[in-house]
Amino acid sequence: MRPLVLGIVKGVVLGALLLGVLSMMSFDYWKTFDWCPQERWDFGLLAVAFGGGVGSFFGLLSGGAALRRHQDLKYLADSEGVELVDRADNRLTERSKNLLAKVGNASLRRVMTWDEQDGQGSLSMGDLSVSDMDEDNQVEHWTVALFHRPGWSLPQFVLQRRGFGLAIVAKVIGLQEICFAEEAGLSKRYFLSGSSEDAVRQLFNHSVRDHFSSGEGCEVGAEGDWLVIAAPGRRHLSATGRKVFRRQAREIVAVLASARSNVEITPSSPSAESAAPVASVSGSVSNRQAMAFFDQSVPRSVPWKVLSPYVSPLLALGVFGGFFVSAGVMAVVSLFVAPPVVALCLIALPVLAGSVLLCLALRLYRKRLRLLREGLPVKGLIESVRKTAWQLPMPRYRVQVHYEVKGSKQVGWANLSSDTVEEAWKAQEEKRAVPLIYDPQAPQNCLLVWQLVTSSRLHPSTRGPAGVDATLG
Repeated sequence: MRPLVLGIVKGVVLGALLLGVLSMMSFDYWKTFDWCPQERWDFGLLAVAFGGGVGSFFGLLSGGAALRRHQDLKYLADSEGVELVDRADNRLTERSKNLLAKVGNASLRRVMTWDEQDGQGSLSMGDLSVSDMDEDNQVEHWTVALFHRPGWSLPQFVLQRRGFGLAIVAKVIGLQEICFAEEAGLSKRYFLSGSSEDAVRQLFNHSVRDHFSSGEGCEVGAEGDWLVIAAPGRRHLSATGRKVFRRQAREIVAVLASARSNVEITPSSPSAESAAPVASVSGSVSNRQAMAFFDQSVPRSVPWKVLSPYVSPLLALGVFGGFFVSAGVMAVVSLFVAPPVVALCLIALPVLAGSVLLCLALRLYRKRLRLLREGLPVKGLIESVRKTAWQLPMPRYRVQVHYEVKGSKQVGWANLSSDTVEEAWKAQEEKRAVPLIYDPQAPQNCLLVWQLVTSSRLHPSTRGPAGVDATLG
């Protein structure tokens, strides 16, 4: 019943709000009619009641459709002998979004998970919704199939449908397309990218390219032993649509499995990749560059592209402080037109508030700069990873890490974005020590190497080969 109730409530609220605002704005026109109340607020209340009634009707239709779909999915799950989970955990959600190179706040709802027939892995299918970071906060919807195949070693790649927006983003961030001259159909429909072009070319042999050239239009992302497939069309599929899509997704997995078994694709070794040039987006910090910065002797030289992402919130805080101080200075003219007490308040309050913000920003800036310059390297263990309440412009995760300083145990906290938190989950799961630096003057202040990496925030294919990532652990 929850989808039905939510649909009605949303309809009532939206209808009442919309008609209420419109009625207040157009009251001068409607009051000329005999039936219209003579008071603006009376007319507004009438419009709110009418809008709520109309909205409840449309909400009933929308909620009824959502309830029927939920019941169909529940019946499908029962008939398949699997559980229908209303909301997936954070890790599965972020993995689905990141593998498909989607950016924004994501949710994965109404998830079913099957054990594969060959006993080698699992398939999870659910409704993925991602809100972008634009001002309109547009939400895009897909039904996705997420395969986990332990033992696989797929190269990182993303196969996306072409679009005007993708072409612009690719030019801005320097994303390189992997093209096949002999397969014009594939290049016409899709944009293929990967962190290791040679490995992706080996995987996309003729049969794989032919399948996608004549396929249904699914988008695919993969890395390691994970593969995610998004259904054609930006919508959530019905129960019947999920059955068809599951068959399509398994056909794609079978084609990729055949290509993977016939081609020797191995992750690049760290030593080999260290000697090879890695394409880097201008202004971004790659995994290798972040690790090289950590390895410098103290005091370090801090380049601006390392410093700026770490202190950008403080710069914004300083801008606000400067705005308040400027407003207070400009309010000096009030001394000539307002009573002295009022004028002094108009001057003193903004100047005081702005000065506090500026001092706070300067103090935090010096603290963070000192950590970058003088921080000492140490290994730590991640104890917990929790999603924070602050979700804009991207989801943030609070990471608790334990490490030892001169025989004394320390507990530090770090904030990671959703595109780098997967590494923290892996390290916690494997109980693997992670590199960090701590402030010798305040040992509880620490910085994880992943906090400096900004190249992965642009697109997963800009991170560089897996061998480089492995050096971080």
